[in-house]
Amino acid sequence: MSQRLRALLAVGILLMAMPLQALPAAADEYRLATQDKLRVRVAEWQSAEGNFRDWSSVSGDYSVGPAGTISIPFIGELSVTGKTTAEVAAAIGDGLQQKLGLPDRPEASVELAEFRPIFVSGDVQTPGKYPYDPQLTVLKALSLAGGLRRSDAAGLGGPRDFINAQGK
Repeated sequence: MSQRLRALLAVGILLMAMPLQALPAAADEYRLATQDKLRVRVAEWQSAEGNFRDWSSVSGDYSVGPAGTISIPFIGELSVTGKTTAEVAAAIGDGLQQKLGLPDRPEASVELAEFRPIFVSGDVQTPGKYPYDPQLTVLKALSLAGGLRRSDAAGLGGPRDFINAQGK
């Protein structure tokens, strides 16, 4: 197989391996999926005492599991795939209020602690798992993986030009 064909196949494999439909476009909000890591904080305003109560038993770091859920104490499994952090925060507050019969809804905040990884494979120097970055392009992902293998430097101009021209 020629070097040019192998390089083009590497780009095609890379494009198929990246879950581009799950990654946000520039104007869209990030939607959660498996392997995202979340940081959850929950607090409740206690009007009778006039202070906040921190829910340390619920607050903490959670990983989105293979089923697209996180397991929250008192609530149980909560589906988060395809939701924003704001939607998950509202669901946690509502779930705690409903499950525990609270008069006021506890306030939850959810932030993305770590993006799910991407996987680069094909004819690259170092295929494998790499951290996702919201500004990541195919060319940047290729660079993370050490670039295309270099067995014949003269045959790499076409695929690199193609990747540069295509952008994301």
